[in-house]
Amino acid sequence: MQAYLGIHLLEQGSDFNYPVTDPSAPPVVKTNSYSVFKSDMPNQVPSLGTVTIANRVLRFVPHAVYAIPASAALGYYTVVAGGATLFEKGVRTAMAPGATITVPRNTAVTITATMATTLAATELIPGAHP
Repeated sequence: MQAYLGIHLLEQGSDFNYPVTDPSAPPVVKTNSYSVFKSDMPNQVPSLGTVTIANRVLRFVPHAVYAIPASAALGYYTVVAGGATLFEKGVRTAMAPGATITVPRNTAVTITATMATTLAATELIPGAHP
């Protein structure tokens, strides 16, 4: 299975238009009509200065636990397939497929797979890529 994970960072207040296919470009081949990557997330906390974008697609067996330590990173986590729960500050939140949960900076959480689960993870890490 192939997956593409991308993110667009915009200057606060700017408009975003989805790109269109140029008539001279080859046709877009799409084998799966399901996409979780068209989420507009207005009113996000600004990231000042340079950030490094860390994108990952993670797969978990049922009941696997993914611990995210508190850090300066701002995280976005989306269940692509399966199901999970997020545990933050004593509160457990169900993570439904397709919905993105934002993990604020300096916040430790755990994500537990409730079944075989694929998770798309994006973190905005302050500073330039090493």
